[in-house]
Amino acid sequence: MPIPIPLPVFWTNLTLVSDSRVWTRAESDRFIIEFHELNRFPAFGAAQRISFQIVLSPNGQVDLVYNKNTFTGAVQSIGLQGPTASEGLSLSFNDNAVSVPSSIRLMSASSWLQIEDAPVSLPAAGDGAVQVVLNGAGLLPGVYATTISIEDATSGDLLYVIPVELTVGDLFADSEFSSGDWTYVEELGWTYTPHHPWVYSEVIGWCYVHSSATSAIYLWHPTAEWIWSHHRIFPWAWQFSANAAVRIGDL
Repeated sequence: MPIPIPLPVFWTNLTLVSDSRVWTRAESDRFIIEFHELNRFPAFGAAQRISFQIVLSPNGQVDLVYNKNTFTGAVQSIGLQGPTASEGLSLSFNDNAVSVPSSIRLMSASSWLQIEDAPVSLPAAGDGAVQVVLNGAGLLPGVYATTISIEDATSGDLLYVIPVELTVGDLFADSEFSSGDWTYVEELGWTYTPHHPWVYSEVIGWCYVHSSATSAIYLWHPTAEWIWSHHRIFPWAWQFSANAAVRIGDL
């Protein structure tokens, strides 16, 4: 039976006022809870409002989506509480960290972090090596964080908690070549980006960029529809509608 755990999406005193709403929506692959125009409690008037969503997926993935935040002061805490008081993940604590629009994704670190040859047993006062591998393939641009816990196998006591952070860059933001509203990326050539995620590429024209991690790009093209490419296979890409490989320059 799953263990219910607290999920502090916006941990501060909130209240519903006359125009506040709470909605839910069940879809085939996710469940959405939306909090709209919540007021700080005690009521601070219309000036301090927050709107956000919690999106729950069957695979355990949780998206925290923030659309509006006019709160002032260091009153916001966000994180994930484990089944015991000593377990959890703190993303912010009593600060003003929520910018809008923004989102936070909570997911299993096993998709991008692997610990090889674990678990490792060591004699008293002994030492050993454990290889930790971080893999950003297929991840959206952003910062991914987790912790590695080391505990005593006999007593179960927690000995160390090691923070781990992986930053996945963005093709456009990390480009070394730009001129005004134009940015050069290898996969698309010179690209006009002011309306991102809609961009204009000198190679394929207008397209919608769904994901543009440093090593890969996933986009929708009016003719080819969804395509995916990686720096290892460029200038080739995979066209999902045709279930075939295509040259990006031929789209």
